[in-house]
Amino acid sequence: MREGTPNFDGVLVGELSVSFIDSPSVLSAKAAFVNRSTGRTHGWTSNAQWSPATLRKLQELRDAMEDDLAEIHFREGRTAQGGAPGLNLTPKRPPGLGDHLDAEPA
Repeated sequence: MREGTPNFDGVLVGELSVSFIDSPSVLSAKAAFVNRSTGRTHGWTSNAQWSPATLRKLQELRDAMEDDLAEIHFREGRTAQGGAPGLNLTPKRPPGLGDHLDAEPA
């Protein structure tokens, strides 16, 4: 084994998976250790233990997603709580390289 000072200064969540079917719910994430000045990834980690604050935000995300689904699939378009009015789910343009270059298609 070698020891040293890490050459990264950030951690970024790159992927997450959640199951509300399991009880209790299961949330796992894969994250990268990155150097923000070079853009280099120095390794990956995963986690499945979360703080109560994170789990509350997860519930907020679930609620918001269910509101979006209600808007799409129910005639009334809203949940009992009010839902998400006026969703515009049509993309402005097809996804592609222009998304990365911040350019409008020709």
